[in-house]
Amino acid sequence: MIVPVVFAVPLISKQIALDWAAVQRNLRRTIRTVLGTDDQNAMVVVAHAEKPEGDFWDSDRVVSLPVDLPCPTTFDGARLDKKLKRTLIGVWLKRNSPATGAVIVVLDADDLVSPRLVPFIRENSSGCGLRIDRGWRLDMITRRAREHQVRFSAYCGSSFAGFFAKDELPDSLDDMNAPYRLVVVGHHREFGERYREATARPVIDVDFPAMVYPINQSESLNQRATSTAVRRMNLDRAISAEETRLMLERDFAVMDLWPEAGRPDRWDKAEVRPALCRKLPAEGAPRPTSSPPRR
Repeated sequence: MIVPVVFAVPLISKQIALDWAAVQRNLRRTIRTVLGTDDQNAMVVVAHAEKPEGDFWDSDRVVSLPVDLPCPTTFDGARLDKKLKRTLIGVWLKRNSPATGAVIVVLDADDLVSPRLVPFIRENSSGCGLRIDRGWRLDMITRRAREHQVRFSAYCGSSFAGFFAKDELPDSLDDMNAPYRLVVVGHHREFGERYREATARPVIDVDFPAMVYPINQSESLNQRATSTAVRRMNLDRAISAEETRLMLERDFAVMDLWPEAGRPDRWDKAEVRPALCRKLPAEGAPRPTSSPPRR
């Protein structure tokens, strides 16, 4: 039996999204990059509170997983919500995956996946983990990208894939000791190390840029939580906007990152700072009296 490759995608709640239309647009693009592989046993499971719209639901390789969790009211709560949704994908897989288990790819809802990743997983992931330490950071303001040839996992959460046997998946949210949960609920920098500890299996590196991580867009939780609205990227090491466009088309089959002529899929520079500075309060902090997250 062929082991499925499952891209586990937790989706932000509509109630705390700044721009739900952008969330759905980003998700559609992300899912299209996964479905770009010819492997019919590669699938996406989206854990969501509110079901996003999209024609991708017509594919039998995309699964809608509704979850009933309290809507987060703080940034820390939003981070926890993401981890719980990721855990619930593991619970669903325990009930629905084949007896052998599954290769699970941790994927954020706005990152882009190389069509080379699934074939690489097939060739190399027999009973091991894969660390994605090469990838692109894409600045949505300048439209320029920088390749990270090492330590990409320090920046991007979509940086790990691993085989999990069925008995390593959680039975429920209360199953705190399941190896899958022990791996995916911590910081993404440590996915590989925690996988080795939890499963006693090796971790190998993916040897090509397998992901694109967009920065400076409205729906980044990490960016919304910081006081600095616009992230700086070393443009001395970045390729030009035209080279970026060609790279996205050639290596990720993404043709429509900025669908409207002359306008990228983001706010204008004058709008991006106040929009990204709107944030959920830290855990335990009083809610702001101005510009609160929508409920």
